[in-house]
Amino acid sequence: MPRDEISRILKAYKDVGVCASRDMFSDRISVHIEHEHQIDRVVEIGHVQYISFPGYSWVADALPKAFLISGLESLSVGASMIRGSSFAGVSQLPKLKELLIGSLVLDADEAMKHVSKCPALESLKFYESLVSPDGYALLSELTTLKELIFHRCILGRLGWEQIGKLVSLTRLVITFEELPYLPLEFITGLSKLEKLSLYFTISHGDPGFSLLAGLPLLRELDLSGTYTSDDRVPSLGKLKQLRTLDITQTTISRRGLKRLRKLLPECEMVYSPKPIPEAEKYYPPLKRRRSSQ
Repeated sequence: MPRDEISRILKAYKDVGVCASRDMFSDRISVHIEHEHQIDRVVEIGHVQYISFPGYSWVADALPKAFLISGLESLSVGASMIRGSSFAGVSQLPKLKELLIGSLVLDADEAMKHVSKCPALESLKFYESLVSPDGYALLSELTTLKELIFHRCILGRLGWEQIGKLVSLTRLVITFEELPYLPLEFITGLSKLEKLSLYFTISHGDPGFSLLAGLPLLRELDLSGTYTSDDRVPSLGKLKQLRTLDITQTTISRRGLKRLRKLLPECEMVYSPKPIPEAEKYYPPLKRRRSSQ
């Protein structure tokens, strides 16, 4: 799009009081909706690729109008306590590649049902949303997905099993999950996976890190805040494909770090000898709707 045309569009948004900006690298136009009536102006002006909504109740009424913008590529919905049915039209966006849903605790399965039908989705981020095993089962329909982030969601074994079916994934982030052991066997078939983050994902048994040796493209592994100690060094040392390993806020000692560096000489270690802080001090745990999964 010509620069003068971009300037004209940005001015049009400014004139109606809508916060809009241009990405200096891609010329993508982004808008942030601050009031309910602004979405009507955005639909009228158009030419926008990214829309973000704040965490207010009125978003439930404004969100469906965003689905009328066929050129939309990225959508972010803040911590809005809205129902999953508000996402009923999201699959009508043929170019939507990125979607972030924050704190959707009201029938999140319904939202997943609509999201799973998005034809071009490459990045999906769920924040503090309670999805059931049936909802996670819909993930397998997202065959174009490359990035998946679950922040403080309760996955359980069934959730991990469904993630293992997303063979196009290149980046997987799971945070603040707690399981008896990490079911890493479910993701050993993700041959395109390049980055894996298990930030503050707590496993009380042997996590079986050596299973990740079968992921040929895995270059970055984030274990910060996990219960990883010196006795896990031998299994981590088998991950010869790694180029970055984050073990900050774990209980790996300096001696264990020294051994890791010998086992993985080509891998950069991100390390801090500080003990693991209790994650609940910063993020109170979600109440589980299910006793087990």
